[in-house]
Order: sequence, then structure tokens, then C-alpha cells
Amino acid sequence: MTDAQQNFTDQTQKALDIARAKAAHYEHDHIGPVHLLFASVNVLSGSQPKVLEEVGLDAAVVKGAAEVVLSGGPKNATPADQLPLTANAQEILGLAGQEAGGKQIGPEHILRGVARKGEGFAARILTESGVSLERVLQ
Repeated sequence: MTDAQQNFTDQTQKALDIARAKAAHYEHDHIGPVHLLFASVNVLSGSQPKVLEEVGLDAAVVKGAAEVVLSGGPKNATPADQLPLTANAQEILGLAGQEAGGKQIGPEHILRGVARKGEGFAARILTESGVSLERVLQ
């Protein structure tokens, strides 16, 4: 377990479990940024909906768009407990750690990490859903 993983809130651990389950559901061989986006929005919509409202994020729209992307991915079933994070997902978690500023990493920091990365399907889902990446980072 890395230092970053030891610094996750319970809500972030729940989000990572959801991301892993979503990847396993779609028979993916990895956990990527879109899995992280789906999972963090899923957790935030239940526990901290105000965070999403403040950045103009409609959880149903973002999760629906993420499902479309995830359902179209290649199938290569890997046991859920063996699913690795992609390099981009690891980068997003690193950015989330920077956003947390030495405090525990919450799912809102993962959302900010996606915005800071600013590229790829996860960031595109946000912008195409009408979310300003700059607003997420404020």
C-alpha cells in the first residue's frame, strides 16, 4: 500500500471499490480515469451533493456519459482484486493528493485531479456535460 492509499478517506476508499467493481462489471483489465470519475461522482452525489452543485455538475449526466464510454471498452476479464490502475489513473490520484494539500484525499480531490489532468475521456465527459474544468479547480 502506498502512502497515498493510506491517506484516503473512507469515502475515497469506497469510490475506489466502486471503480474496481465497475471495471470488473465491464470485464476491463484496468482501472482508468473514467472509472475513477464515475466512482467519485457516485460517492459525492450521495455524501456531498453540494460539492457537485457548486461546480455545476449533474451527477446523472456525468455518470451516464461515463457508462457509455465504459460500456464500449475492450473486454478482457481480469479478477477484480488484480485490476491495476493505469498510468493516467495513477497520475490523477497523485494530482488528487496535491489538491488535498497533505490532508486526507477525498473523492472531491479525485474530481479536481481529473480537472487538473485536463485531457482524456474523463475530462472530456466533464466538459461535454457542461462542467468548466476551471470552475472545478476553484
